[in-house]
Amino acid sequence: MQELAKSLVLDRLNVMNTRLAKKGPYVLGTRFSLADFYLSFWVAYLDREAVCLRFPSIAKLHGLVSARPRAARYLEDTEMMAKAYAEMMIQHPSGVIT
Repeated sequence: MQELAKSLVLDRLNVMNTRLAKKGPYVLGTRFSLADFYLSFWVAYLDREAVCLRFPSIAKLHGLVSARPRAARYLEDTEMMAKAYAEMMIQHPSGVIT
């Protein structure tokens, strides 16, 4: 199930990366929108480094969004929480509610 979920996420990110490469740098072309922040949130939540290495147009978008002072702190906090969650799941693979 996890492999299927990962495959679906990567497929969707590939679609977004292709679209951004053609019409970016933002989802709406030259205009920043909440959609850009939302995509950057999910990149931060998933694995920013891995996503940005694989999808250069998404990396560019994430960089632009992260450069916005009000977005930067939120994205940094999201990455920290995602890393903490991943570490917790390594320590407790069956979950925290058993």
